[in-house]
Amino acid sequence: MAQFRQAFGNVLTTLRAAGGEPGDLVSITIFLTDIPDYQAHGKEIGEVWRELAGPVYPAMAGIGTTGLWQTDALIEIVGTAVIPDERLVRP
Repeated sequence: MAQFRQAFGNVLTTLRAAGGEPGDLVSITIFLTDIPDYQAHGKEIGEVWRELAGPVYPAMAGIGTTGLWQTDALIEIVGTAVIPDERLVRP
């Protein structure tokens, strides 16, 4: 649960730094090392999602994997957003 909060929070922090907001997310891919554990905590994960991003849910995919870059990581999240030009913060 804590890793989901951190990983999704990182996505939202990056999104906001670019001028976006949660409603701009069009796709989320969640890489998981333990799919059954993620499924067992679906309700709590949904609560964290709504707390951080509200009731908007983009297209999502969950992909099981045997490991991630950081050996203690259980989850990695990649988000794709479409930010309107008038809000986009360019580097």
